[in-house]
Amino acid sequence: MDDHPIRDPRILEALEACRPGKDDLSDPAMERLATAMAASPELDDLYERLQRLDAALAAAFRDVPVPRGLQERILARLAQAVPAASGETSGPAVPPEASSPEVSVCVSAGSPAANTAAIAPGIRRRRWIAWLGAAAAVAASLLVAVWLDWGPGPLGEDVDWNAAIVRFGADLQNGDFGSGRSAETAPSQYPLSLAIVPYPGTTWRPVQDFLGRSGIAYDLQDAWGFRATLYVVQATAHLPDAPDLYQPVLATGQCAVLAWQEGNLVYVLVVQGAGGEYRRFLNVSGGPVV
Repeated sequence: MDDHPIRDPRILEALEACRPGKDDLSDPAMERLATAMAASPELDDLYERLQRLDAALAAAFRDVPVPRGLQERILARLAQAVPAASGETSGPAVPPEASSPEVSVCVSAGSPAANTAAIAPGIRRRRWIAWLGAAAAVAASLLVAVWLDWGPGPLGEDVDWNAAIVRFGADLQNGDFGSGRSAETAPSQYPLSLAIVPYPGTTWRPVQDFLGRSGIAYDLQDAWGFRATLYVVQATAHLPDAPDLYQPVLATGQCAVLAWQEGNLVYVLVVQGAGGEYRRFLNVSGGPVV
């Protein structure tokens, strides 16, 4: 079996297909996933975390009322999208069943009429598929817009910052740290904070279930070899609007954690080091605090 089942796309697809609270692992189609989980505690832990996350998301959707007027907006957008999807107007198509048997027999194979009769159903199917695609795109855009209107939820006052250190350590051990793409390609809704020194080689990657949310992580390493990860999630919290230069929210013998709020984003910086190494990553007056 693959030495790294979590990186196997087939395993990941099977994980995502498992529904929370359902016995999907007993399905013969999930045998490969079940076997991999039995041999990998890490994969089993990932399965449990995904199940909890999916259940929490489902509960969140159930608890939020449908905004007033959403149905009317969807129908209005669909009405606008139908002409654009079809690209042209045409008369009603005659279904093949309504054609006269005599006419069908009289049309020779290979004649223009026969070619038209053979192509028309395909055109109609393509138009129907295009209409459905446009409808799905409109519905998805409205759903995203409504979701953004709801806004991120609060983290609460009793955030477990130890969980951030545990996540940082796991990312270092399993090779996720630095495995992403250049920070210049990061999604605009999760920008690198101006409070952070943008060291060369900084990368970003998506993260799930960080403080119960999905977001992205920026992996940084300074010129002295110290490493840090800046986790960014959409949320609200009782935090300052800038990192504290002298008082991390948590400091242990191995790491320090700083957290602050910028708009609707919570930034959590976890730095490897027992002292004031975290200041090397803070951008004050155009450079790191050393």
